[in-house]
Formats: sequence, structure tokens, C-alpha cells
Amino acid sequence: MNFKKVMTAFGLVASFGLAACSSDSSSGADPEDLSSSSSAPIVLPETNGDSLVKFTSMNASPSGATSIIFTGSVSTNLDADTSAVIDSINFKLGNETGGQITSSFTFTQLTAPTANLNLIKLSPALDLTSFKDCGNLSAYLIVYGHSLTQSFVAIDTIPFAKGCVVEESSSSVAVEDPVLTAWEVELSTSATKSNAVDLDSKTVYFKQQISAETAPLLDLYLARENKAPVLYTNGNLTEFAVANASTIVPETKSASDYLSYPKPAHVSDFAFKDTPTNSVTDFETTAFIVKTPSYDETTGKGFYVILPHEAEEAGSSVSMTLTILGVW
Repeated sequence: MNFKKVMTAFGLVASFGLAACSSDSSSGADPEDLSSSSSAPIVLPETNGDSLVKFTSMNASPSGATSIIFTGSVSTNLDADTSAVIDSINFKLGNETGGQITSSFTFTQLTAPTANLNLIKLSPALDLTSFKDCGNLSAYLIVYGHSLTQSFVAIDTIPFAKGCVVEESSSSVAVEDPVLTAWEVELSTSATKSNAVDLDSKTVYFKQQISAETAPLLDLYLARENKAPVLYTNGNLTEFAVANASTIVPETKSASDYLSYPKPAHVSDFAFKDTPTNSVTDFETTAFIVKTPSYDETTGKGFYVILPHEAEEAGSSVSMTLTILGVW
């Protein structure tokens, strides 16, 4: 989204109140003391690098029930200036009236100039509980850079929404128990078959498609170790340093397997006791719980019951069908 257009609609927006050089920033303020829609506006830096910086696929996505993560890529326009590089970034946050918002926001700063930046590598995350504003909000990504002839600033806007809480009396609030529906998928270690799955979108990936960009989406993938199948979450993809990885843990309540499970199934039918991990090697257990970064306790989104079928071997490859119960 172009910054100049947004300025026309929103006027001046608010800062997160964080230093751009921080690698683990947090305001630490009590939510009762944080900003509201009556906050004063602040001034953003003037931009002079709109033609030198490209913003691609900028997006804000839920990470659990109380956090937002920001993704996308930023690059210099080498057609305009081959010497242009990005030095650092910062974020500012504004509400729909252009008021200042102070919040708990974390990201890792750049350690060296670069011409191409994938935001996921900096793990930018916003704690929604750290401020009271709600409704249509905007995060402003500020990019600082230089070329052989000038220093420059470019800004892009990432819109997102935060729900407004309406207090109700306890007698009028109904506790929901989300219904889970079943879906089957086959994973394999063969290069010609699907190896990994994004549970939230029911999207499968081949092994050769696993990369820094796809790793945050891959909730489960299948491997073969010591001639035995292993189910991993993306938390095991250490080479890509996934900031908000999915977790898996044995299910302990329902005694379900892929042939026998509650119908209809509800979230309350399942439970776990152990500490969630990023792998499964023991398939004597017949059911597992996976929670993805989108997990929402109220709606059941991001909560999945994994019911593995028996593994099948073919040469040096192993395949496994999974019956998956979830809210889609």
C-alpha cells in the first residue's frame, strides 16, 4: 500500500514508541496506562525513497489469540539505483483516527545492509493485549537506506483489525464447544509426493518446496529416520529459525484412532498433559494434538487432532495417511 495515499485518508499516525535498533523491544506498560483513541498524533519521517524501495506481499496475520505477526518482502529497486541498500527498519502504529498507540512490539534489527529483506526473518510481532485501541488499525513499516548519492526513507502501510471487546454479564455469555470436521491427507518422503502440510489452509507441499518462505506455514512434515517414520512440526526446521512454530503432543483423553473417534467431534472431547514438542516418533500413541500459530481457544481455529494411519514403505521412502480433525 502506498504511504502517500494512506496519509490522505488517515493523517498522521502513531508510533510504537520503540527504538529501531532494538532486537527485543517491549514497552512493559500496564494496559490500563496505554493509549486510547484520544491520543495525540505524531509525525512520521518524510519519505524520499518511494522509487528506490519495493514492498511485496505485505501482510498482518493472527499468531494465536493475542498476537499479530507481519510478513512480506522489501527490496531496493536496482533499476532505479544499483547501489541502493536497506540499512534498518522501524514500525509505527496508528488507530483509525490517526491517534498515537504505544504497544509491546518485538522484532530483530538488521545486522548489515541488504538489498533484499524477508520480514519473517526479523520475527516482527505485536502483542494485541498491550494497548486498548481496537477496530481498523495500521502498522507503518519505515525503511531506512542509502546509495552512493543519498540517504533515503520509504514507508509502507500494513492494515489489520483488532476486535473490540463488548462486556456482557456472565449469565448471557454462552460457552461454545467448536465442532471438528475430518479431512485426510497423505504425506510421503518421496520426492514425487506431498511431504508437508499447512493445516490452516489444507495446502500440501513437496519436499523440494520447503524454504525460508514456506517454513512458517508447514505445520507438519514427514521424515524417515533409522528406517522409521517421524512426524515433525516446522519447529524442527532449525535452519529457517521459524519464530512461531506449530507444536505437537500426544492426546490423552479420547482414546481415539483413525478408525474410531467421536462423531460429531468437539474440541472438548480431546486433551493432553505433556509439554508440546516438535516431533513424534512413537506411533503406539494413536492420536496427537497440533496447535498452529493461529490457535484461537474461542473458535477452535488452529487446533487439530492428528490420527495417523499405519505407515507404508516403498523402497527407501515411507508414506503415511493422516485423518485430521479441525475447524475450517
